[in-house]
Amino acid sequence: MTKGRAKIGIFDSGLGGVTLTREFIELLPSYDIIYLADTARFPYGNKHASSITQYATEATSFLLNQGATSIVIACNTVCSTALEHLRNLFSVPFFDVIETVATYALSVSKTKKIGLIATARTIEADLYSLYTKVPIIGVPCPFLATLVEQGCDDTQQIQTLLRNYLSPMKRKIDTLILGCTHYLPLLNLIQKEIGDDVTIVTPSRICAHEIASALSYEQQSSTAPSRHFFTTSDPSRFEKLAEPLLGQPLAVALANIEEHHV
Repeated sequence: MTKGRAKIGIFDSGLGGVTLTREFIELLPSYDIIYLADTARFPYGNKHASSITQYATEATSFLLNQGATSIVIACNTVCSTALEHLRNLFSVPFFDVIETVATYALSVSKTKKIGLIATARTIEADLYSLYTKVPIIGVPCPFLATLVEQGCDDTQQIQTLLRNYLSPMKRKIDTLILGCTHYLPLLNLIQKEIGDDVTIVTPSRICAHEIASALSYEQQSSTAPSRHFFTTSDPSRFEKLAEPLLGQPLAVALANIEEHHV
């Protein structure tokens, strides 16, 4: 076992990865955590692949410069677009939110009829089908993450969007993957719309357990773990929206990740 303080770097385009961070804090309370939200360039889902790869490279460089010893990509779009590039470029462990979730969804589905809601780029990449080896009914949901990122609480507006997005897969699936970490705050509304007979697979807890089991560091420091949160725009606004998702107060600093190049 490797001794010393392990620092987990987590990045996302915005708020979504905070739900994953909350699970990490519960599972690995003695680990340092460095979280980066690239809110200045949110959303990633409608960006060109080369831009997403550039953003992910800069985010990784920033986290490594902050002392991260492993990187968690809490963004399906980045996992679908830039994961292999990052693994080839940096010599640290990378963890993604697709393969583990896909495998879990396959294990809980009784009919092997699985649906996926995500960004268009994640669905186009079709990695969930690759990992499950079954056809996935994928529907792009371009506005859901934006509503969550904006702190929208208009239930009627969200429900109308969900009705339109989920209608192509109603009564055709028994399992639904939330292919974006931003969707977890909408879980109850999604369940209401898709029906109670459909099992919804959420990435945060599944991925946190998988990654926690993969990390074998033994924490020896007697000092309290550090948890640093960064955003690329408007830290006070991010604090306000992220605190309910994290379940505890947090202080957020501004980061210019474009300064961090390989």
